[in-house]
Amino acid sequence: MRTFLLFATWSCVSVCSRMIDPPQGADSDALTDPCADGCDTSGTPDDTGDSGSGSGVGPGTVEHVVVLVLDGVRLDETFGSSDSNAAGVATDTLWMPVKDTLLPDATLVLPGNAIGFTGTTGGLGDLLTGGRTREADLPIVAGVGSYRPDRPTLLETVSGAQLIANGDAPAALAESVYPGANGASYAFISDPAAADAPSPDDTDVIDAVKAAAAGSPLVVGVIQAVDRTAHGSAGAGAYAEASENLAQPIADLWTWIQSDASGLKDTVLLVVVADHGRHRWGDEFDARNVDGILWDYADHGDQCGGCRAVPMLLAGPGVHRGATVERKYTLEDLAATLAFALGVELPYADGMVIREAFGDASTALDRDGMAQIDRRGDHQAEQRWTGSSVARSGIVVDGQQLVQEADGTFLAEDPVVFADSTGAVLACWREVEVGLAAAEIDWPWTPACQQYDGSWTKVGFVDAQVAPDWRPALAEHGGVVTAAYAKDARQHDDSPRGGGIALAKLEGGAWSAITDLDLLVPGTPALHSTGERLLLAVAHSDSSADGTLSAARYTRHVSVFDAQNGSELYRTVTETCPAAADCVDRAPTTDDGGLDWARMELPALGPVGDGLGLAWVSHGDDVVTVHLAAGSPSGAEWATPLRLDSSGKVLPAVAPVIADGVVYWARIGSAGTAEVCRYSPTVATDTGVVAGVSGCADTGSSALRDLAAGGGEVLAVAKAAGAEWKTVTVAF
Repeated sequence: MRTFLLFATWSCVSVCSRMIDPPQGADSDALTDPCADGCDTSGTPDDTGDSGSGSGVGPGTVEHVVVLVLDGVRLDETFGSSDSNAAGVATDTLWMPVKDTLLPDATLVLPGNAIGFTGTTGGLGDLLTGGRTREADLPIVAGVGSYRPDRPTLLETVSGAQLIANGDAPAALAESVYPGANGASYAFISDPAAADAPSPDDTDVIDAVKAAAAGSPLVVGVIQAVDRTAHGSAGAGAYAEASENLAQPIADLWTWIQSDASGLKDTVLLVVVADHGRHRWGDEFDARNVDGILWDYADHGDQCGGCRAVPMLLAGPGVHRGATVERKYTLEDLAATLAFALGVELPYADGMVIREAFGDASTALDRDGMAQIDRRGDHQAEQRWTGSSVARSGIVVDGQQLVQEADGTFLAEDPVVFADSTGAVLACWREVEVGLAAAEIDWPWTPACQQYDGSWTKVGFVDAQVAPDWRPALAEHGGVVTAAYAKDARQHDDSPRGGGIALAKLEGGAWSAITDLDLLVPGTPALHSTGERLLLAVAHSDSSADGTLSAARYTRHVSVFDAQNGSELYRTVTETCPAAADCVDRAPTTDDGGLDWARMELPALGPVGDGLGLAWVSHGDDVVTVHLAAGSPSGAEWATPLRLDSSGKVLPAVAPVIADGVVYWARIGSAGTAEVCRYSPTVATDTGVVAGVSGCADTGSSALRDLAAGGGEVLAVAKAAGAEWKTVTVAF
């Protein structure tokens, strides 16, 4: 049996055991001497090698895993290197019970990094799936329409795993919408005085984790009252005190685990981590003084260093004792590390195993191979893993590498490619640099575009900072290349979370802004020019009657807009609509299944048959499918949509593709392997889809993460069990 303990928040220590990067051409598995690059070893314990069991960690060698996540606890209130402005004291005076009791047995990753959406569900999603979470996918509420993860989680991969929390947000993480995934047991720790309210005492979660530790292979406990304290009006001091109050219970839990009385001694791998940090307003916040209380640290969710830098700590079998790893590792890396230690495969994890923490992890695989792909006609853009922990991925367009290790880029993701009517090729992606992430320094995702007209030239984008899931849609309209993208939605009181869709145009080698559409929590859009209109398709949410976001969590849908004037031409709607939402006067979408599709995502837009096609992924309570609506050539009229796939096993994270008049999507087939399916429709503008030819091709792969089509080819990014991701050409 395995149990793993995961905690959030900690501070810096004086001992370290750092690994230096191997030289070019060297075996990346050959780890160098600890502290060979001059780290401070004063006070290093006699045993800096393996802890407890005295053996290294390999796949499946950890007997127990317990996970505690401290919601919103910053590095500066735990293990930071300077002062805690929230507490008003030096950080090295805080969290002393953990530093005295736990750190001598642990490896501290300094700092850990939350590089996706720095919110609770975004951070937890990255931690449990190991991949980038689209924030709109994971709202707080449960039930029909809750945006569960679209990839399998570690909780579902480990049989008998338990999730425990004293808040609502983690409930959506207990069960993904991935076909065939089995949800984990979820326990809500309530207030004894009000069973429907969360417990205000974070030690209640620690007590529940303690009770579950021996009976479950994986226990994830999410501590949330400290985050609620920060969001409240009690001020920064109350938040700092709530964080400090966690130190002794965590230390006591570790003491109990390592006692003879627990029966767990030397069998539990303990990790302490936060899902996100907090935003410090400082002097900017003076104008927001409410009744003499500065609501500093109340918010999180932008891309500031204090929001990204989080505590990350491991202790237990095979872990170096009293060591510090000073290299950038992320929540996704922690997911990969946990899967490695548990001996399970988390196929959609993009992280790398934190090997420096262990006495022996030489069998851990670095991320390698293909990550994502896009194709337009004969042009192809790819994200490829480099296998380096310093520069994780590069961008390759038409066989030429545009982003590589020497560019100082930590991650480059989600490339798109487009060729205009003159033959000029444009490629865009998002990236984050290697050298940033100090505690109070922004570490944002930035846009990158390059254009090829005989040679590749960088084209500065209109925005300097973009969302962690930024992937623009590109189209040419009136001889001008246009981009549509979801704006970076900050989570501060003066910057509503909803964001919106922005449009920009590329003329004379430079981008300029056109207009914005005010939409709540938009997803990745699609663009198509009909000649008459520039059409925009996007998944977004309704607001409630008073304009807030609450009711929107149940009314996720896809709309088609005239991008030039913002008018809505078509909307898919769900049958479930709260009375307080503004969707009550709209007729529900119907299809040939008669099911209630509570959530709709990932639209594709393009010519099919004699008109247009709009395809999207629809989620019910237990099934995921693909819908297709037929529209007139101008996009002014749309027919009742058709459900293309009745298997219920459509891959929810893979966007459908429309290319050469054919709709393509991905699903898990009856044999349990990934399939690519197609539908070639005949479209009549007055009656919609009247006939079509469909079929599926088995890729023979255990997982599939991206799909592209164009130039007569259909490509999938797929993998076989234990193998790297690669591009597969699909033949029907």
